[in-house]
Amino acid sequence: MAGQKGNYIMEDLVFIHDFKSEPYTTSDIVSEFSGVKPKRIRELITRHFNDFE
Repeated sequence: MAGQKGNYIMEDLVFIHDFKSEPYTTSDIVSEFSGVKPKRIRELITRHFNDFE
C-alpha cells in the first residue's frame, strides 16, 4: 500500500479516472516508491518531457 516500502501493488502507483482515460502517476508517487526527492523527480520530468510524448 502507499507509504510502505517493498510490497506494493500497481493500484498504489498508477491511476485511471475511467476506462477512456490514459493511466497516469504523479511525481510524488514516483518519489515515494523510488526514494528520490520530489524536487529531483520534477527536475528530471521537466528535462526529459519531450521523451515522454
